Amino acid sequence: MSGGNGGSAAAGGLGVLQAGLDVVASLSGVRRCHILPHAGAGVKIDSTPIDAEASFSWLDIGYMELDGWTLPALAAIMASPSISFNQFLEKEKLKSNGSNFTDWFRHVRIFLSGGNLQYVLEAPLGPPPPPVVSEDVKNVYETRVIRYSQVQCAILCSLEAELQKWFEHRDPYELVHELKAIFETHVAVESYEVSKHFFGCMMEEGSSVSEHMLKMSGHAKKLSDLEILIPNQLGIHRVLQSLPPSYKNFVMNYNMQNMNK
Repeated sequence: MSGGNGGSAAAGGLGVLQAGLDVVASLSGVRRCHILPHAGAGVKIDSTPIDAEASFSWLDIGYMELDGWTLPALAAIMASPSISFNQFLEKEKLKSNGSNFTDWFRHVRIFLSGGNLQYVLEAPLGPPPPPVVSEDVKNVYETRVIRYSQVQCAILCSLEAELQKWFEHRDPYELVHELKAIFETHVAVESYEVSKHFFGCMMEEGSSVSEHMLKMSGHAKKLSDLEILIPNQLGIHRVLQSLPPSYKNFVMNYNMQNMNK
């Protein structure tokens, strides 16, 4: 790609570039920035909020507060979640050396999210409620005991035999947090390597903008899986900085339009 046809190439790759920026934005913040074609080969920004899934844990609420809840609210907590145990157990088991911990932990989070069970990793089960609470609150706790037991069994089955023996009597909260502490060195090394790829990735002149954006979004997704969130504006700046000189006018127009917001 030469400087002479850079303008048309940049315009032609705008849609793909937008998709890449959308991916980075969606992985890095609560707002997604849309670059829309504008007169004079410029761009304009349309920021719309992204609704985040609200996670709920009744451990944050005292027993006496729970005692005053309405029956429909309690029924919602006790509703049987839809959990795909088979699909989760088909994934690769966590190796005893923790080399695949990042991928394994991502599968655990997806599995729990599918059944609205994220709260299992947010706090331990805790002691049973005092006898003075209502039967509804006692039923909620008993339901939680069942849920924790189900998740514990699923997670244990997703470990190699050596790890199963070691963590057999841990509840799921303790189990996962101890695994994270043991294998955090692997995560630290991996996060360093992935961040180096993300911040060092540069598009070569004449190469495919589509392939470049897929590569950039892949690095951003890996960072997100490692619980490293890229601020929205930083992610967009990194993408723009990774473009070759032939995209100079596009980057300039983008920044000028952004300054006017």
